[in-house]
Parts: sequence; structure tokens; C-alpha cells
Amino acid sequence: MADLMRIVLMHKNTEVASFDIDEDTGNILSKIDVISEEALPLPVQFSKGNEFAMVDAMKGWVAYRSVPSSRSNFKHFLEENGVSTPSAMAYKSLGLNLSDQYWYRPQKSELEWDDINLFDNNFLKQDFKVNTTVNGSFVSPDSNSNGELPKFWCVEYGKRILYKQGDGAYHQQPYNELFASKLLHKLNISHVSYGLSVIKNTAYSTCETFITKDTEYIPAWDVLNAIKKSNSDNAYQHFFKCVERLNIPVKKQDIDNMLAFDYLINNSDRHYGNFGFIRDANTMNFIGMAPIFDNGNSLWYQYNDMDITLLNNMSKPFREKHDKQIKLAKDANLNINRLSERFIMDTINETYFDIPRISETRKTSIVRNVLHNFRELGKYINTFSLIR
Repeated sequence: MADLMRIVLMHKNTEVASFDIDEDTGNILSKIDVISEEALPLPVQFSKGNEFAMVDAMKGWVAYRSVPSSRSNFKHFLEENGVSTPSAMAYKSLGLNLSDQYWYRPQKSELEWDDINLFDNNFLKQDFKVNTTVNGSFVSPDSNSNGELPKFWCVEYGKRILYKQGDGAYHQQPYNELFASKLLHKLNISHVSYGLSVIKNTAYSTCETFITKDTEYIPAWDVLNAIKKSNSDNAYQHFFKCVERLNIPVKKQDIDNMLAFDYLINNSDRHYGNFGFIRDANTMNFIGMAPIFDNGNSLWYQYNDMDITLLNNMSKPFREKHDKQIKLAKDANLNINRLSERFIMDTINETYFDIPRISETRKTSIVRNVLHNFRELGKYINTFSLIR
């Protein structure tokens, strides 16, 4: 028989909803009792009026905020903590993260937001081997950070810093983040600034959270059901209709510039969780687009040296190929003249210098392909300018 626990979904100190869960699996075993409709997570708001749809939406939202079971060392960590799923671990860790202000409070608990939130209170670096508990609950942002790559948060000089590894044969993603950050800085586009740290011969990209205790990140994924998709609309058109319905102050130009930049670096993983919006956590009003972040899965990171060709240009989220997706970005106005071929070559050589996994052949191929994309992007930007 399942061990039931009553959970109260909180937003800061506001009670949002309550429901029963199975402590082992994290499955929701009751209907969602809404306390504050305006504070509900957007996917749950969009499903209101249908009890089963609300439960499914809440399950999906919780799962999205949880660590995937494929994350390194995490399966063992679940076993150590007596649960069987990432969602169950998310409830046990109170759902605390550094992306938004939601958390899960056991109904009988007297915990307050000011006592436990991770923006004001310190926490230990977590490697999924050491437990840090508050009133029997495990507390770390790492149990509520999605994504496949190994990562951890820590507090350094009062700042919340994310360390993220690479994977695959080349572990190229941390260096890609650094390269992309340099280009975005040169282009004067709002972005998360990345650094690089090597610990015991393992490279990590590093960045500070772009969220404060008074703001939160709402991924694009959360807004997609604001209205029902029309059969006559493509994904790009539907996305902007949802943005308009929610009064999100984002210009088409902002999204198009992101797509243009992804074309330049061949980012193959700009899914609906890797871009989104900033919301005021006190008024619940949207502020604007989040800075560009998470650019690691780019620059042909997953291909062997001999397979890095201009044909390998997979994209997300609106089209499956960059040469098709860039044609949607007609409002893009990247100041491409801020870059030069010399700057791109020098930055690649500087970023990937003397890395054992990155051969000269690989580096030469990356230079060749990025320069090709740079030239083609310039043509697109000029064409878009003439059309406007």
C-alpha cells in the first residue's frame, strides 16, 4: 500500500494548491485542490476545469523541474534516499531551486520561505553522495535542476554559481559555452556570461544564476498551451500567439536574433526549455525575455572529426534544420559587422587551445564551418533588412 503524503505547492509564502502523493514514486494520487489560481504554474492554469488534465499537467510540470534519471550517479542517490523516481526525490528535496520561487511543503510542516529559500540561505555543494537535510527533507538546488549533463550548484563569495560538465567523446560543451559567450558579448546581445574551470582534469562551464529572489524563469515550454494551436499555424506562429495572449513584453526581433545566433554556432539543442522569459515573482507580471543561455550543444560537438560537415545542421525548436529555421527570422537585426572573420578565428583558436580531446583537425573544421555560417548569416541579415 502506498505511503501517502499531503503536499502543499507553495510560491514563496503563498499556498497555491494541495494534493496527495505516493512518497516512493511521487505519483499524484488525488485531485488538485486549488488555493490560489493566479499563482498556479502556467501549464496547470491552462488545464483548469478538467481534474484529470490538471493532475497530468502538475505531474508533467514537476517532472520537468526534476533531475532526469539518466543523470550520472542519480539512480544510486535515489536508492540511498529510499525513493524510486526523480519526482519523488523532488518532493523530498522540497522542490527548491534557483530558477523560480515554487517549492513543495509537506502539509504538517511549519517551514517558511525565508528560512529555506536558496537565494538567501547557503547550501552545500551536492555530488549526490552527501545528504543535507532540513526537518528530514533533503535540500539542494541540484535535485531540481533538469538536463542530462552532470552539474552542480555552489555558493562562492555570496554568488550562486552553476558548474556543468561536458559529455560524449570530446566533452566539448564547456568550451562551447565560453566561445558562445565571447561572441554574444561582442554582438552586444543580452546573455548569461560563462567562464571555464578545470577541476581534476575535468572541464566545467561556470555561470551565475540570472534569477533573484524577486524574479523567476518561465521556460517557453510553459506558455505553449496558452491557446489551442490552430492547424493553419506553424510552431513559430503559434508560439508568438501564446506570447501575445499572455502579454509577455518580448519583441519578435529578440527571438529572431536568438535563432540567427544559433545558426551561426550551429546550436542543435535550443528546445523550449533552453529559452524563455523573466517574470516578477511578486506581481506575477512578465518582465521580458531571459538572457540567452545554454549554448553548449553546438559547434558539431557530437560528431567525429571526420564527420563535421556543413550538412550536420540540426536545429530546434521551430524547424529541424537551421537552413529552414533561419528563414523564419525575418526580424533578426544582429549587428553582424561587430564580428569579423579574424575575430572568429582568433577566438576559436584561443578557446580550444591545447585541449587534449580537441585535435587540430577538429579545430580547423570548426573554424571552416563557423566562417561559412558567418558569411551566410550576413547574406540573410542583409536580405531581411531589404525586405523590412
